[in-house]
Amino acid sequence: FGPESAGAYLTEHPDVDADIIRSDYYSSFVNRSVHNQITGDDPPDVFTAAMGGALYDYVERGLIADITDLWEAQGWDDVFPASVKEMASVNGRQYFVPTAIQWNGIFYRADVMAEAGVAPPTTWDELLAACDALNEAGIIPFIITATSNWPPPMGFWFTHINQRLNGPQFHEQLMRGEISYTDPRVRAVFDTYAQLFEHNCFSDQAQFTSYRQAREQFEAGEGAMYAHGEWLYEFINDDTKAITDFIRFPVIDKNVPLGELVPMYGAFMRADTPHPELAREFLIFAAGETSQQSNLETLRRLPSNRNVDRSA
Repeated sequence: FGPESAGAYLTEHPDVDADIIRSDYYSSFVNRSVHNQITGDDPPDVFTAAMGGALYDYVERGLIADITDLWEAQGWDDVFPASVKEMASVNGRQYFVPTAIQWNGIFYRADVMAEAGVAPPTTWDELLAACDALNEAGIIPFIITATSNWPPPMGFWFTHINQRLNGPQFHEQLMRGEISYTDPRVRAVFDTYAQLFEHNCFSDQAQFTSYRQAREQFEAGEGAMYAHGEWLYEFINDDTKAITDFIRFPVIDKNVPLGELVPMYGAFMRADTPHPELAREFLIFAAGETSQQSNLETLRRLPSNRNVDRSA
């Protein structure tokens, strides 16, 4: 949720005195800053974050307000797709307002791939073959950072592979602790993951490469591909954007239902906020077309509200 959107809300409501606290998702584990805020001594009234599985924990602990009645009163079932509503729900009740969708795929430098004579891979075998060909050309196949400060990219690869081998429903169950990591199907994910190292798909220096350095490698054309979220576009320069394209993560087993890694950004209010009516007003604003259009234009976030103009 961009500060521009929050600023627009305050402009529209000059009688409201509010502080906007920015959270840094890219220099520490995702949601750690939000977790520290929501469980701290002086938490904000309203939060915006990519919730993921933490939503279930916060709901169980009674930290997030149930806004099912707000969904009904605002007619949001007609505004947000059913799949988006599901991500905002726990046990059939709604706890946050979807503000944007973060999609993930494989981004690639079209110029680097063309120069090496490598086509964007659509299958796992093609991906491994692409790694071999790019290595022969002296190009890092996949840019990645695997430092202890920022390990999520390695986890993204696990998510992609697990969904392609076992399907999205299996992945959901695994993430919720309903399936053990010692399950043979999970071991198969790690066996498949290991093939990436057998084909030298990553730089040997990945474990020492910071996110900034990884981005600079991609901008310099030292690497061909980057398994990443769309927020890559927030950081690469305009010249690199112009020659960057993307594909869906390749299919491994064509018999497995397709699922993608799609974190959902949302706005939610704490259950014991002393300003419930103001908080609800802000959630209504966050759900609206004006706010989500701003997110699309300034952050390139895919809007959750399907009434927003998607021509961009």
